[in-house]
Amino acid sequence: MNKDEHLENIYAKDWHKVYFCGEEVKDVDVVTFEYIGFGYAKDWKTVFYNGKIVEEADAESFKYIGYGYAKDWKAVYYNGKIIKDAEVQSFQIISKESKEKHF
Repeated sequence: MNKDEHLENIYAKDWHKVYFCGEEVKDVDVVTFEYIGFGYAKDWKTVFYNGKIVEEADAESFKYIGYGYAKDWKAVYYNGKIIKDAEVQSFQIISKESKEKHF
């Protein structure tokens, strides 16, 4: 691994810190930090959106599903915010570009 690792032109990290758009991300475990997509990232215990903690999110089950949407075992998120009353188990993205469903 290089000393500095650039992640998707949004996040960057060195051996000690993670940055979002040049600002240090707080309360992050650098070793387990990974970029997921569309502003989402996580470490072993915390989910981030655009460098800020997504308080309600469960890092272990959290996954980015496309077009700004993500979900964990208990909620669906859009742009880092919970979609109230969205059903996690049946939630899917239907894009007009294809008839493929994204889970």
